Amino acid sequence: MFGEIRSIVQNKPSVDVWEDLCQQLSDWSGSEDLNDVVIPYILSHIGSWPYRIRTTPLRWKEGLVRGARLPFAPLVKVLDASHMGLRNEDLHTLAHAPILEHVQAVDLSHNVFGWRGLKNFLEHSKDPTRLRALNLSHTSIGVEGLRLIADTEPLKHLEVLSLSGIQTSPEGLAALTQSPHLHALHTLILSHNNITERYVEALLSGPRFSQITTLALDHNPLGSRGVVRLFHKRSTKNLQALDLSACRLTAPIADLLTQTSSLSKLQTLRVAYNPLVSRAYAFNRDSKLTSLQRLDLQAEGREHPAVLQLLEQGPPPSLRCLGITKTKKSEQITEIADDYNIKTTHHMGIDLVLLPPHHS
Repeated sequence: MFGEIRSIVQNKPSVDVWEDLCQQLSDWSGSEDLNDVVIPYILSHIGSWPYRIRTTPLRWKEGLVRGARLPFAPLVKVLDASHMGLRNEDLHTLAHAPILEHVQAVDLSHNVFGWRGLKNFLEHSKDPTRLRALNLSHTSIGVEGLRLIADTEPLKHLEVLSLSGIQTSPEGLAALTQSPHLHALHTLILSHNNITERYVEALLSGPRFSQITTLALDHNPLGSRGVVRLFHKRSTKNLQALDLSACRLTAPIADLLTQTSSLSKLQTLRVAYNPLVSRAYAFNRDSKLTSLQRLDLQAEGREHPAVLQLLEQGPPPSLRCLGITKTKKSEQITEIADDYNIKTTHHMGIDLVLLPPHHS
């Protein structure tokens, strides 16, 4: 059986290879000691495997969340407990699950628990300081949940926090950015939260905001005035990825985005599904987005000529990828983009990176 393990770890990492490896360990009956020989051997060979692959295998997901001890647990880096209908009391059980001794990221999204459940999890977990990424999107933690996160000292190493669709408030955002503990936080996902202009001051109110390098505000009624206020204090100077899609941004805001000096480090920008795309040509080689490598726009109807104009005027020299919606005319954009060695894609937006970039 050890020979099969050796063969598996030589393969190119994939979900199928990972699940095959977990199955082999689950069925282990070899003569070699599992904990002293086999697991250390595997760990020495999968160190470069993306952590997004090393997640809870689907067929064992329920058991691991409920506290089962499985032989492959030391290999798992991401605990996927999403879409399980978990309630407040279930988080107490989860907090004692042995798998948490090994993982660095926990996905609790799309569950029904509230802030009390989150409190159960954080208070009873053996070592929350291990956590580098936490996904609480589409749960019911609300404002109290954000205050709890902000006040939890063991989350001092947390780097990635996803809070889409929790329906927060300005008070909740202020608590988060004013946290005395979240010194490592660099990725903040706030999509689908009904965030308006009046939330911006709360977001900017604390020192944690200026350390953010990836920020997703997509699908919020932020409006152009909200974006103006966002850039007013230059707190965005460290941003490397920004998602403002479907934020009701009007055409004049394109000039602000392309001419502000507070976005000089920005590498990824998503502004699709906004009226401003009719002035997409503003994102040309004369813009101040000198580090921009990825730009997502829509290219439908009246937006199509504006995207063509952008390419004809010359895109930023740093641009490497253009995200556009797929239409009958999108091939025309692709052909012109090819002349600039720019890849086009129909996969829009910033992917949620559950673990820090150097782990993904």
